[in-house]
Amino acid sequence: MTAANVLFIGNTGVGKSYLLNSIGGEFESGFSSVDGLTAKVSYCDVEIQGSCVRLIDAPGLLEATGERMRNNARAITDALGMPGGFKLVFVMADNSGRVIPADLYTIGRVMSAIEGSIPVGVIINKVPEEDLDLYDDFETKKKIITQLNNVAPNCFDAARLKAIPRFRKDNIHGAADLVMELLRDVRVHVLPPVKSITATMEEFHYYTTIRVSRKYRFRSAE
Repeated sequence: MTAANVLFIGNTGVGKSYLLNSIGGEFESGFSSVDGLTAKVSYCDVEIQGSCVRLIDAPGLLEATGERMRNNARAITDALGMPGGFKLVFVMADNSGRVIPADLYTIGRVMSAIEGSIPVGVIINKVPEEDLDLYDDFETKKKIITQLNNVAPNCFDAARLKAIPRFRKDNIHGAADLVMELLRDVRVHVLPPVKSITATMEEFHYYTTIRVSRKYRFRSAE
């Protein structure tokens, strides 16, 4: 029996599969210039600190075509519907302390499928070594968390944010240690029945044009 499902949410290319592999997963990872390497939900059960944990690898939401976006939205919905409690982690690539519209859109759409507010961890991945100190700064963390809570209220906290340095073959164990530290701070939460996630390229483009005015509100998932 698994103690928890660990699901990493994020867009294509942010390194979800690599991070899951660092703690025992066996998922395909690498570089893809157009579409993500993860095209469906896959999982594996691993033992972490004496407990059986299910690592779930789901595709990114935003893709190059509307059909792939719809397929990926269904896949993420299916992942959230798996039995058992969840530890949710949102992964995004380093952008010098900023959160890009694609990440805000994805977390807003995914979290709209879940009723209520649940604790979510945050990983800033692929951070250059010389920029790691940026994420120790309280104001930087506060800005990131505020932006995320604007689209998914009361789900994020600076205490559940980790910055992970850019991949190096000699440092995969360092990444694993940081992932494990974060997972210890994210509580297991049993999700209510999730709604279907919907996402379209048209909605994403509309969102990016008006989000700065904070007038956009994500409709409930269907």
